[in-house]
Amino acid sequence: MVQYNTVEGWNIRLGADLNKEFDGGRLLQFSPMFRYGTSNGHFNAHAKLKFHYNRKRFGYFEVSGGKYVFQYNRDEPISDLVNTIHTLLLEQNYLKVFEETYGEIGHRVELFNGFFLWTSVRYGRRFPLNNTSYTSINIKGRELTSNVPENADITPPDLQPHDALVFHAMVKYRPGQKYMSRPDRKIILDTKWPTFAIEYTKSVPGVFRSSLNYDLLEGSIGQSFKVGLFGTMQYKVMGGIFLNSNRIDFQDYAHFYYNLTFIGQHHMEGFQLLDYYKSATNEWYAQGHFEHHFNGFFFNKIPGVRKLRWQLVAGGHVLYSPEFGTHAEYSIGIERIFRVIRVDFVNSYGNDGTRFGGVIAIVLGGFSP
Repeated sequence: MVQYNTVEGWNIRLGADLNKEFDGGRLLQFSPMFRYGTSNGHFNAHAKLKFHYNRKRFGYFEVSGGKYVFQYNRDEPISDLVNTIHTLLLEQNYLKVFEETYGEIGHRVELFNGFFLWTSVRYGRRFPLNNTSYTSINIKGRELTSNVPENADITPPDLQPHDALVFHAMVKYRPGQKYMSRPDRKIILDTKWPTFAIEYTKSVPGVFRSSLNYDLLEGSIGQSFKVGLFGTMQYKVMGGIFLNSNRIDFQDYAHFYYNLTFIGQHHMEGFQLLDYYKSATNEWYAQGHFEHHFNGFFFNKIPGVRKLRWQLVAGGHVLYSPEFGTHAEYSIGIERIFRVIRVDFVNSYGNDGTRFGGVIAIVLGGFSP
């Protein structure tokens, strides 16, 4: 795959997914990825080895490492393809990246029905990167920006090479979870109760050359349920607080699913008109998300439209942090266009102003509370 960004220029990526199955449903996966930037001349490669040792309990170990390019927001709110389009054709290089040499080990298991535990430890040496390529169609009133995320806390001198040792743990509980059993695996069905999750992230200073020192505690509650013939309702409420932020770098701030492009990556936790990185915080935050999928309640009553199987969807999203203030969005849209396309019309308001926009997204997969 070939994409473009202002840091690497044209970057060429080559990867593979290799799987080996064993008796009892055990599975070994190996996923290497190689990347070369034609402008900055950097060659990067990393790989992940994952062993599913007990698929009835969703148990796996994984080891990963190498040297690679990552977005400052690990959730990758903008895809490389969308950034390529916006950079070359619209002079908007939203993608901001850094380089990291790292090693990580992780584990997941279902301790009892509906109760999951994730743990991981990662050591990384991080390096800021600069723009080296400026290819774009010139548009009046616009110019390509530096590779420094736009945030009130950040100036170019703040982004320095550093080491970080980060421990992460998460527990997720789905009370009353229903499931089906197979000889070598377990298939999760549904529950009428909300899903609860608690996450703790700790950066440990003084180990090797690690210098960061912070503690982040986060929690969420979410649910999806049917409302008779009226459709399906989904909600998710989330919050987090830094118990300690004595030494923290921008990669470790609390980030959100930002978007300013007309091609979105739809996500229940996503904001479609939120500036990249301006709302990231190292204090505390709260956010809430709501969507209602009307299924065929409206469109099935319109002759001719029913055959298209389109469905109406409406939503609302709100975010608050002390430094940034409030950002809220409400939207209405149509989904299941050609089964996977969704179009939303979104209005936002708050401390960052008022906006209106349309977003096209490809939706693959369902809601994950």
